[in-house]
Amino acid sequence: MAVGSGAFVPIRPAGGATDALTPTLGALLVEFLAFYGTVFDPKAHAVLGSYGLALGAPPPGCGFVARAQVGMLSAGGARLPKGAHAPHELGHDVFAMDPVVSVDPVDLHNNPAKSCYRIGQIQKLFARAAVAAVAAADAEAMAVRRGDEPRPARVLAAILAAEA
Repeated sequence: MAVGSGAFVPIRPAGGATDALTPTLGALLVEFLAFYGTVFDPKAHAVLGSYGLALGAPPPGCGFVARAQVGMLSAGGARLPKGAHAPHELGHDVFAMDPVVSVDPVDLHNNPAKSCYRIGQIQKLFARAAVAAVAAADAEAMAVRRGDEPRPARVLAAILAAEA
């Protein structure tokens, strides 16, 4: 999802210039804020680590799946007694009451985000921070084009000043 013109003052790695296809840290931050602020739906999606490819998880780097698939993933890592049924076989969602699901890569039955009851407010803040970052980056790019000295701290200040 593109959130703006991508006019960030680039933050380049210490080794020198990057190619045009390499995203800047600023662009990655805006994409993160925009995705989790506007696209991610905690009722429909779950956050995953880089595991469980054989069980239906996305490839490393994707980080989320449909929440309905989480039961299969957690059941795949379970050690159930003989004759017992996995929760998904019984039609039970082990994380049904949790506002956000972030599956623990060490214990597939644990959800470290289970007490995140203000996810809606967090998402609003992320969305506003993404918009503020893009507006500040556009203003900063215009200032640099006019010959002003780059001051990327103004973009960070705009992100931090965003209110939910």
